[in-house]
Amino acid sequence: PIRDVPRGLTVNGTIIARDQADTREVLRVLQQHQDKPHAWVVSFANVNLDSQSAVVHGRVVGLSCFIGDSACFGSGPHAFIFNADGALDPLDDYFASGAYKKVFYRFSDAAHLLRTCGLEVHGLVADVQQLARGFETHLGSWEKDVTPDEYSSQPTSQ
Repeated sequence: PIRDVPRGLTVNGTIIARDQADTREVLRVLQQHQDKPHAWVVSFANVNLDSQSAVVHGRVVGLSCFIGDSACFGSGPHAFIFNADGALDPLDDYFASGAYKKVFYRFSDAAHLLRTCGLEVHGLVADVQQLARGFETHLGSWEKDVTPDEYSSQPTSQ
């Protein structure tokens, strides 16, 4: 259980927030770096990615944040906040505020998943997936020439 995770645990420079007190410490660092974009990843479970959508079937396990190497959440520049025991509750006003610049990977999925936790997201400045497409647009040109059997390890019938 999450309660068994020691307070202040860090793994490779990532602080592990397991309850509201830990999350308030993460929030304090977010507030100190309000002028910088905050990159978020929503981790989820209970999804068979071959046949299910995270939006419909996903359950948020936690959130990870990176602001930059100059930000320190206690032992490094990364924070992971478990979605347990109300640990996400202190982030309600943060996510609702447009004053903080937030960056997500696949924002539409992330925003929906966060809504299931009672968090509304405002202040989006970038969706990394969309930025990647805009930066290297030629990389997607091969998709029109790929047949479905090239994606599968299973042979297809002809």
